[in-house]
Amino acid sequence: VAHVRGGVAVARFNAGDLALRKDCALALEAAGAASDAIVFADDLSPDVVATRSGAALALTDHNRLDWPVLGENVVSVVDHHRDERAHLDAADREVDDAAGSASSLVAERMFEAGEPDADVAALLLAALAVDCRGFDPAERGKKFSPRDVAAAHALLDAMGSRVDADRSEDALRSRTLPRAFDGATTLPAMAK
Repeated sequence: VAHVRGGVAVARFNAGDLALRKDCALALEAAGAASDAIVFADDLSPDVVATRSGAALALTDHNRLDWPVLGENVVSVVDHHRDERAHLDAADREVDDAAGSASSLVAERMFEAGEPDADVAALLLAALAVDCRGFDPAERGKKFSPRDVAAAHALLDAMGSRVDADRSEDALRSRTLPRAFDGATTLPAMAK
């Protein structure tokens, strides 16, 4: 999402580990983004960090920056993990550990600003499907919340899926994706 919005996405894992993160690789491929659109943890040399020392940083899907030298630049935190109580002075800070995916929180913000384009919606939905375990009913309340269900429905709508008046979990699990992700045509299949 950072790349689409003109920013730089920084992954908290090394470049060589992208192959182990099938959800990330497939989402990047589906959105037509190359892996070189991401700065990986092993790319953050002291020289790279020095060139970014004045950059405003937005943390997404984590709420503590691993590189303390940049910590003073954190202006936004949007996350769904346990709150580590870091960057409490960020101007924009939302940590909701009841949500199953930070993508749900990001999607809500994007819809408030206007509907995201289909590629951005696809990237967010891919992460949401994996984080929320395909909305498996056994995971309700553990890996997803009503907030995630609403975000997934809205993202499917933005991708061009047939809009369904039934906004339930059951309807979400059966909705057909407007384009396949590695052969998957539903959210449960996408999460596998």
